[in-house]
Amino acid sequence: FINVSPGSDLGAEVKQPGWVQTTTNPGPTDITGNTNAVGVKFGNNFPTGSIGGFKFNDLNSNGVNEPTEPRVANWPIYLDINNNGVRDANEPSTLTNPQGNFSFINLPQGTYFVREVPQPGFRQTTPNPTPFTVGNGTNATNISFGNVLVTCTMSGVKFNDFTANGHLDAG
Repeated sequence: FINVSPGSDLGAEVKQPGWVQTTTNPGPTDITGNTNAVGVKFGNNFPTGSIGGFKFNDLNSNGVNEPTEPRVANWPIYLDINNNGVRDANEPSTLTNPQGNFSFINLPQGTYFVREVPQPGFRQTTPNPTPFTVGNGTNATNISFGNVLVTCTMSGVKFNDFTANGHLDAG
């Protein structure tokens, strides 16, 4: 500030959403004729955290990632900000990498619901993770999503219903 009137002056900052002040506000500064107050500092930090995990093919449908079960690449994972169970256009999303891993970094403080986008022909075998609260330096890791390919078989008998009674009669 320039051309400050002589007298006691108090400097303070206006807090901004998401930012955390890391220094205390300076005390009163006496301004007298032709003096300069220097070295007044305001420190702030925008706390962030991260969330990461992996996607696996749960071959035996038991909800546990076992060493023989492969990781799955290119599966969409998203942060369900409003917890409505649907990936909305404004919600952060990513694809699992070739090793089946995903991550969301530099997340501001808040609570996040991590979800996968269901894919045709697959059934999720693990429950959705509980919400994660991200704070300064909070890193949630090893969140896993398991799925199994749904395969069905059908068998039966085709017969000529000579009696037209809707039943397979002997002969």
